Amino acid sequence: RFGMIASYSKPLYKDNRFVGVISTDLSLLRLSKIINSEKPYTDSYFMMTGDEGRYFLHPDTTQLFTQTIFSGADPKQNADIIALGHEMTTGHEGSMSVVINGERCLVSFKPVPSTNWSLALVCPERSILKSYNRLGFIIGPLTIIGLLLILMFSITTVRQTIRPINKLAK
Repeated sequence: RFGMIASYSKPLYKDNRFVGVISTDLSLLRLSKIINSEKPYTDSYFMMTGDEGRYFLHPDTTQLFTQTIFSGADPKQNADIIALGHEMTTGHEGSMSVVINGERCLVSFKPVPSTNWSLALVCPERSILKSYNRLGFIIGPLTIIGLLLILMFSITTVRQTIRPINKLAK
């Protein structure tokens, strides 16, 4: 029901004397649901891995605590996922373009402070570029309409300019 529990404790000192401990526990299953409810894009999701690449947060709860980012990754076909896993497990920060489940995704990752975990946001590129691709459907017709208006105004202006010369010629 709660899955794995993460505990955090910090000793408290006053004038170099120990006075107590402050401690809290957090259900990683609940944290996964809370974090994945915040989505910058409709089909984006967050994942968090430990130092061995084990999933602590993932939208597919069957992978939590039992699978790693390296599970089932073929070194020839999934070299990008393996490289991402190594970057995340060694505490690096950055972004990588990888293919996940046959779809190109942009993964931005960052280590979680004071832990050996790494949090990543996975966004399919089609979602990121959706507005950009839709822009072509707007700019194309606007360009054609603009060119037609310019042509119409140019023809009208040329006719009005040449009219006195045509009258003089007649």
